[in-house]
Formats: sequence, structure tokens, C-alpha cells
Amino acid sequence: MATVKIECTDSDLKREGFIKEVEYNKTLIIPNNERLETLTHEEAATLFHRLTQSTQTRCDIQIRLGNVGDGGYDVCEDQRPNPPCLVYSFGIRNDFSFDDDVARRYGCEVHSFDPGMERKSFRHSDKVFFYDTGIAGKDSDDANWRLRRLSSIKRELNHTNVSMIDFSRRIDILKIDTEGAEWDALIDMHQTGELGKIPQILLEFHLRTIPPVDKNEEFTKESYILEKCMLSSADNGKFARQASGMLKRRWPYYRSAPS
Repeated sequence: MATVKIECTDSDLKREGFIKEVEYNKTLIIPNNERLETLTHEEAATLFHRLTQSTQTRCDIQIRLGNVGDGGYDVCEDQRPNPPCLVYSFGIRNDFSFDDDVARRYGCEVHSFDPGMERKSFRHSDKVFFYDTGIAGKDSDDANWRLRRLSSIKRELNHTNVSMIDFSRRIDILKIDTEGAEWDALIDMHQTGELGKIPQILLEFHLRTIPPVDKNEEFTKESYILEKCMLSSADNGKFARQASGMLKRRWPYYRSAPS
């Protein structure tokens, strides 16, 4: 298996050609877990950037729901959701434009989540329900925020066993924009098998940009990539080895864009 080998240096950060080399290189082989562990920071960043900038599956019908800018998301309609469809939307920030459009266009039942809006759970509209709960890799109530695993939320909303038989109601669209909480949540979703049940995921990856206060604390690969190998300032540094490994396990990309 060929090794990803585009080095990232200080001069690269000022050279537009470097970005083009990464974007147009068609090497899309994802190494196995053992090989992923041996990748350098630069190789990991390059691999993830290539994957998220490359179309891996076909989508003939793509529309924008919600705001044109931040708060809106592109949805693939090749397999259009139909009632009684179910949508989970994590990360609202007082903007229900996406959630409202989904409910209006597809007639889906939409459940919106955000623990940081300082609002108690309420019914936003006929088909949109808001909860002051966030998604995480484990259940907790830290810092006065109510955080739950996806499997726990489904159980609380009775979206697991919905009949006399063991039938789990499918989430047709899962949207996650949670400023970093997606990492632990996605790992948990993979481990519990929830990730493989969802046909379409709209996701933003976020990485930490602030180095640890304790200089002896080991930098994460994500932080290192941002500090030493920022591939594109417009992309907000959403590249990581961790996601490269997760892409191998589940969903292909049909579109990627900076936020």
C-alpha cells in the first residue's frame, strides 16, 4: 500500500499549489487501523483532507435546506425521506431554519437539540421539537449541561422499540454541528452500531486550536495538525486522523465544503 507523502512545511501554508495537489490527488485508499497509527501528523492531515474533498458516491439531486450560509445544509434527495420520517438535528444556536425546512419539505418529525441555548425543552412547531440536551460519547450532566449518547436519546424518546416486536425506528437524517462534541459521539455511535443505521449524515468536524496549558501535556494529533499544518484557513481545520479511520467504517462522502 502506497504511503501518503505530501509534506507540510511553513512555506506550504503560503502556497496555493499545495492545496490543489491535495485536492486533486485521487489516492483514496484508507489504511487499516495499524497503518493509521503510524501516520505522521502531516500524512494524517493530508489523507483526511483528500477524503473530505473527494466525491465518493453519486448524488443526482442535491438541495440546500435552511440558510444559504451558516445554519443551512445540503441534503441528497436521491432517496427522499417520506413520512413518517425521522430527523435528529444537533446544534441549533437559535437557528431553526434547517429544521423548519426539513419538516416543511418532507413532512418529517424533527427533533432539535442544543444544551447551550438557555431554554428549556419546548415544542417549536407542529413537527419540530426542541430539547435542551446535547449529544456526547457518554451520559452526563457536567457544567449544568445535559449530555446524552445517541442510543440514550433514542430510548428516552421511545424511538427504539416502537411496536410489539423489537423494531428500532430509523433516523433518516442526522445533522451534527456541535463544536467538537462530534468526536466522542461518533465513536460511541460506531461502537453501539447506531452509525450504520443512518442513511444520511450532515456533519461538521471541528478541531481544537488552543494548545494545552500544561506544556508537558501531550498534544493531540488534531491540535498539532491545526498548529503546524493548517491546510486551508477557510476550512476551519476540520481534518484529523481519527475521522480518516471512521470514514473507512461507514459512510461515503457525496459532498464536502468549508463552513
